[in-house]
Amino acid sequence: MRCLLYILLALPFCTMAQNKIAFLGCPQENQVEIKIESPAYNDNSFVTEDGLIYIHAAVNGNAGVYLLDTGAPSLVLNQKTSPLTSTKTSKAFAVSSNLPVSFVEINQFQWGEFRKDVFEGLMLDLNHFEGPHKAAIDGLIGFDILEGKVLMVDYQNNQIDLLKSKAFKSIKKEDAPSYSIDFDLYQHLPVIEVTIDGKMYKLALDTGAEKNLLHTPIFKDLAVENVEYDLLQGLDKHIKKVSKGYLNHLEAGEYRIQRTQFLFTDLSHIQSDAFGYDIDGLLGLDFFEGRKFAVDYRKHKIYIW
Repeated sequence: MRCLLYILLALPFCTMAQNKIAFLGCPQENQVEIKIESPAYNDNSFVTEDGLIYIHAAVNGNAGVYLLDTGAPSLVLNQKTSPLTSTKTSKAFAVSSNLPVSFVEINQFQWGEFRKDVFEGLMLDLNHFEGPHKAAIDGLIGFDILEGKVLMVDYQNNQIDLLKSKAFKSIKKEDAPSYSIDFDLYQHLPVIEVTIDGKMYKLALDTGAEKNLLHTPIFKDLAVENVEYDLLQGLDKHIKKVSKGYLNHLEAGEYRIQRTQFLFTDLSHIQSDAFGYDIDGLLGLDFFEGRKFAVDYRKHKIYIW
């Protein structure tokens, strides 16, 4: 089983702030039996820091803080904080080199009223990926938790919901969204077609990304403004300098963003035949500009209010 891991830390050049980008891909060949109990409505508050969303959840009864990450294929546990023991190991691909990743059997995941029993997750060292109050997070909440449901985030009311389609249909009927954007599912990634300066790109929605990201060769095709440099660090501990800058006129369907910032780094390793992620970059939560939004994994649509 081959896994692709792409979790980056972008450290601004000459400052102490951080831009965190979490992306994890790992096609799993052998699935264990899964039992899911999903209520019609799940209501939880969340914590934001550095633009990312953190929630409180529990694994096997142990409470912790988890990053909401649509760029991850499964529930990922921090091996430094989890008491669980891995069942097998493999290799993951980071920014510049391989690193080990473990598989772990999880008896129960509890998030508010949502519960999922007996499934396989991933485990790796996430201690460097600090969350609220600069403490290490306990894991990432990815696709196998969100699959088949509607993820709805309301920044203004600090509310996050994991809904069945029927419940979301009623909400949408009472409060119609302003925009609807289709997406394709590339393995676990919601990928939408985005136009920037009249050119079309395929970008994956990654709620674990503090900043938007584009493949380096695209830089020369766009009118990038206010170009600066950041230091980009992956889990393999290598650090490299990357460009960042602002782009104008981003469009996805009828949804438009006048100006937004992107980082530029080499993504050829995730576009290779070995892994086959046909994407040009990642869209972080900046894409929603603080609006209420929903990701409908059943109908492959993103709604924005």
